[in-house]
Order: sequence, then C-alpha cells, then structure tokens
Amino acid sequence: RSNRNGMSKQSIGRLAATLVQDNMSIFLDSGSTTMRILPYLADKQNVTVITHSLMALYEAAKYPSLHVIALGGMYNSATSSFVGSNTLDELSKMAINLVFLAATGVTLERGLTNTTYFEVEVKQTVAHQNPNLVLMADHSKFGHNALLTFCNFEDLTAVVTDQPLPESYESTVSRCGIRVL
Repeated sequence: RSNRNGMSKQSIGRLAATLVQDNMSIFLDSGSTTMRILPYLADKQNVTVITHSLMALYEAAKYPSLHVIALGGMYNSATSSFVGSNTLDELSKMAINLVFLAATGVTLERGLTNTTYFEVEVKQTVAHQNPNLVLMADHSKFGHNALLTFCNFEDLTAVVTDQPLPESYESTVSRCGIRVL
C-alpha cells in the first residue's frame, strides 16, 4: 500500500505541510499517505506531532526538530498502529490544532470510511474533538466506500489530494467552505 501512488502521496505530503505553522500541534492518522508530510515539517519551529501510527513514529524520529507524542495502546499489526482504550484516553486529553486524516474510501453520502473497527474508534474520537480536519487522500479514494464511516465529508476544513476532486464534490466544497489543495 505504501508504494501504491507513491509520487502522488509525496506531493500530497508536501502540499499538506503548507497548512502547518510554527508552534502547532498536529495529529497524524495511520495510513500510507499521512506520514508523507513529515519530511516537509523538518524546517518548521516547535511543531508537535501526535500519532498512533508506528510507521509515522519511525519516520518522525528522523527529524530531531519535531516534538513527537506517541499514543500507546494495543498494537494492531494489520494497520501498524496502536488502538484501544489507552489510545482513546490519551486523545481525549488533547487539544490539537490540525488533524490529518486518512481514509480507505470517501463519498459525499457516507463521508470518510475505513475497514478496521479499532482504527475507526481512533479516527472518530480525534475528529469529534478537534475542529480543523484535513483529509489527505489520493484520487483513488474518492467515490469508494469502506465498511465503517468515521467522519462526514462536510466536517472537513481541507482536502489535500493529487488530482482535482470529482465534479460531484464541487457544490459541497463550496457550500461548506472546504479548502482544496
């Protein structure tokens, strides 16, 4: 999964980093796209990265300028992330400036969807507690559903993607003031 659409994911990471300002706290969801933001944050000052993703933690460790908070919990090898009540408890204590979400599928009807129950719990918790939600998704995610919804498309602040959104998304983006990069 990490290698699929690799150049697109790298472009998405670069664009997403432009939303991050010095002195911000950000949440990085698990997923092969969200961690692509990390190399582009290395020159920013006093950025705190909060994540439950083992791969994002590994990548973030390469950049000593970043402050990193690891959300512990039960390790899920299928998603290379930590999940469960410990993860949710830690998230509930945090006020995060920007939340970068990943999704298996994105539709206007079902919103942002995923296939893994424990992952959805983390995604729902962070999305419901923080107002600035940014979806990082390549073009292949749009128009597809997965089993579980964790966030409405209308709740997003921004979408960072590699191609223009399908035409059917335009009125919702305009009506809700969603920024598209």
